[in-house]
Amino acid sequence: MRALGQNSHLSAFVLVLSGLYLMGCAQTAQVDEKSELPSVQNLKQHEDDHEHHENEFLVLDPPPGYLTSIPSLGFSIVDVVRLDAMQSTLYHLKIDSGHHPFQVRHLHDKFHPNVIADVNHHFGLHARYRKLTDYFSRRAANWGTPKSGCGQGIRMGTVDGGLDTKHPAFKGRNVTYRSFHRKGQKISSIAHGTAVASVLVGGPTWGNMLPNAHLSATNVFQKDKKGRSGPARKASFWQSIGCLSNA
Repeated sequence: MRALGQNSHLSAFVLVLSGLYLMGCAQTAQVDEKSELPSVQNLKQHEDDHEHHENEFLVLDPPPGYLTSIPSLGFSIVDVVRLDAMQSTLYHLKIDSGHHPFQVRHLHDKFHPNVIADVNHHFGLHARYRKLTDYFSRRAANWGTPKSGCGQGIRMGTVDGGLDTKHPAFKGRNVTYRSFHRKGQKISSIAHGTAVASVLVGGPTWGNMLPNAHLSATNVFQKDKKGRSGPARKASFWQSIGCLSNA
């Protein structure tokens, strides 16, 4: 108690500063000149960075006080998605500062290193062929034969391509499916989405990882008039994730 009394003025000062920050009075440092930031090319972090929405940014579960700093960070809120099943909230932000999304990510990581955030990547179909023989998911994971009720009570979701719900891999499995392709357009492909789903909950011949789990699968790809595959314009990240989280 004596130590607390001796430091009461310091404690009060810290509390005042904390209160000012939470009320949005403390401004986050800004960089106004693009020349002060690293080049966009040097800020690429992973393969999908070359395909992203311009002027958009995503933030997951920002901490208390974060939202009051959004204007000073050069953002405005476009949409907020409640992922109830995950007990999370996703913020879809517009970049108003004029900086490139990679530069925004760089600044954001600098000022908020513990907040999960990234540019808003486009969905894309990626696949790599590898010839394998006698290769099954449970064997690869060294899981052995599943016990009775394996996966019971677990709910999973996939954001992928189309799903062949009539495939024998899903006979007797708990699978729900929804496609976000535009009316009048064809689904791009069912191969990858079906393969991934079968690995997760398919029968012994396919994946059988968690055979008694509930899988909610969504398709977010369609073919255009020229037969090219791409993301369905109707299929937003928040629509598909929201569908899964509330399934």
